[in-house]
Amino acid sequence: MLSCAGNATCKLIMVIPLISVSSAIYTMVALAVDRYRTVVLQKTLSRRNALYGVVAIWLWSFIVSAPQIYEYNIYLDIDDDNHTYKSCGSEGIVENFEAYYASAVVVIAYIIPFVALLVCYSRIVFYVWTHGRRLRRNASIMPSVSSTLAVPQQNNAERRDKMLSMRMIKIIKMLMSVTGVFLVLWTPYFVIFGINVRI
Repeated sequence: MLSCAGNATCKLIMVIPLISVSSAIYTMVALAVDRYRTVVLQKTLSRRNALYGVVAIWLWSFIVSAPQIYEYNIYLDIDDDNHTYKSCGSEGIVENFEAYYASAVVVIAYIIPFVALLVCYSRIVFYVWTHGRRLRRNASIMPSVSSTLAVPQQNNAERRDKMLSMRMIKIIKMLMSVTGVFLVLWTPYFVIFGINVRI
């Protein structure tokens, strides 16, 4: 007889990792959207909206992972020596459910978030780059007060240009590295996730 407690444990063990992965990915996307709102739109997030965002991330992560509650059960299996043992896995589910579900998870929890990160960070980079160029152009157009002050003002403008360029490059590097790290760290997980479903 298969116990309900054992079945619940099986389902819990299979659901928790995907909830954790999804919540981590959606948190990265939420941070990217917040950075975009702060830098480009110059809007800040209230505490209440931040709390709603956290609740929405975890709720959506659970919704994405919930089909695994249906998918995984404890079932009786027989080994090579004809011994019966309990196993936790996909047994007795609709044909092709695993393949369809895995495809949906890859799209919802990996491809769409990656595109969202790419869009947000690309727009931030474009904004920082154009805004920095505009600031440098405005600084170089400012008229000098007198010919004796022209050289110090020119030196100050050059220093300001260098600082702006260095800051822009740091921001762009940081945003590119966040996107690259996302790609490098999560791609193997979702590749293995897809391969395991096909086996």
